[in-house]
Amino acid sequence: MFPMTNPPPDSLAAAYQMLEQFGSTPEVAKAVLLQEKAAFEAVIAQKQAVWLEPRGEGVWTAAQIVEHVILISSLFLRIVQLFKRVELPEISMPKGE
Repeated sequence: MFPMTNPPPDSLAAAYQMLEQFGSTPEVAKAVLLQEKAAFEAVIAQKQAVWLEPRGEGVWTAAQIVEHVILISSLFLRIVQLFKRVELPEISMPKGE
């Protein structure tokens, strides 16, 4: 489990649970993500024949899906790198009256 000084609220708890599926340590998470990357690259190779063909009206092509995944993954990577370099302040939840 990723270490937490304060348990997160329910919305963040779900995010932590999602992250835990990648592993309990950074090394395990990296290995899992490398496996996922390899599987993603294999699918890309399989879709080359239909790369730009529409899959239906209003549905993205394989190329558009891959572009979206790469853009989102790149953004997520930048966020993770920011968290790694910057010590973030703890945020406490306000107590209700």
